[in-house]
Amino acid sequence: MEEYVDKGYDYLNHWELVNSGKIVVSDTAEDLWRRMASYFKWCDEHPLEYRRTVSSGKEAGREYTEYKIRPYTIKAMCLHCGIFEEQLRDIRQGLDKTNDYYIVVSKALYIIYGQVAEQAMVGEFSPSFSAKMLGVDKEEVPESSIKIEVVHGLPALSNSENEILEKLESEKPLL
Repeated sequence: MEEYVDKGYDYLNHWELVNSGKIVVSDTAEDLWRRMASYFKWCDEHPLEYRRTVSSGKEAGREYTEYKIRPYTIKAMCLHCGIFEEQLRDIRQGLDKTNDYYIVVSKALYIIYGQVAEQAMVGEFSPSFSAKMLGVDKEEVPESSIKIEVVHGLPALSNSENEILEKLESEKPLL
């Protein structure tokens, strides 16, 4: 994909940037990393803009622009890099954790997770939306290997402590 900086483009909308060039599959893990880093840089350089109006005081009615941090997202990164989210999943589920693609994809996913989590912690992003986006709102059920074994021929359980004491007394040898 052509670098938007080289052409002097100043896209405010991500779709304009990715629509401007051909989508080319990365030939190397390094190329994929460059594309991912380009996405992160674009997000940092293009914060979200909100038009606001002062609602009270001497400046009431005056319009101003407020800027907010643009969150990194997996889907937008995939769009930027010309890959599918399923490809990322396949790479991450691969068995070879020393593979360069695995390392690059893992690093990018950690960066996205870190940015979204950190901004949610300081109140910049919605904590509940961020939790859903990061998948931490799902209850994790740990996998376990509980084995249930039925044992036959055991004595019946006692109904009270007194019953146990009586049973122990009756089993004492007489002196």
